[in-house]
Amino acid sequence: MKDIKGKEFESNSKNFDNLYRRKDPWKLKGSKYEKFKLDKIKKLIHLLQPKRILDVGCGEGLTTAEYQKVCGSYVEGLDFSKTAITRAKINNPSINFILGNVFGIQKRLSFYDLIVLSELVYYIPDEGLDGFIRRIYQLVKFNGQVLICHNQKHLSKDFIKRFSSVFDNRLLR
Repeated sequence: MKDIKGKEFESNSKNFDNLYRRKDPWKLKGSKYEKFKLDKIKKLIHLLQPKRILDVGCGEGLTTAEYQKVCGSYVEGLDFSKTAITRAKINNPSINFILGNVFGIQKRLSFYDLIVLSELVYYIPDEGLDGFIRRIYQLVKFNGQVLICHNQKHLSKDFIKRFSSVFDNRLLR
């Protein structure tokens, strides 16, 4: 499973659809941690003023909508839960929400100024991680930013090393 497609994708998608049977399964609206994290991300977006943002693992689009409010930029949300994307589209019709994963995005390469990866990297199976990192690398502009927001205890040093090696090599080309 190099790119999180096929049966594994379907299985993960169904698991997350089950979670989204409840509204706000991650308790984004009432969590102090989530509010703190969102405030920090919004400040960063305000400083960076990106023209195109991709929110990978956007869920119901609650944070995606907040990102758009900050800078008024072109913002897209991506999630593989059909239930979450359906809700996101209903609640935020002005934002483009995509059902799928990063490998299915049909944008040209180097399209996004900012890609937000919030609380999702630890769901990516180890054997799919390198492909995921390479795909993020392809989608972000040369001088763009990738924002990884995770509870530190869930983010392995191996991920940081692997992610850094892909992006550090960009500078050597």
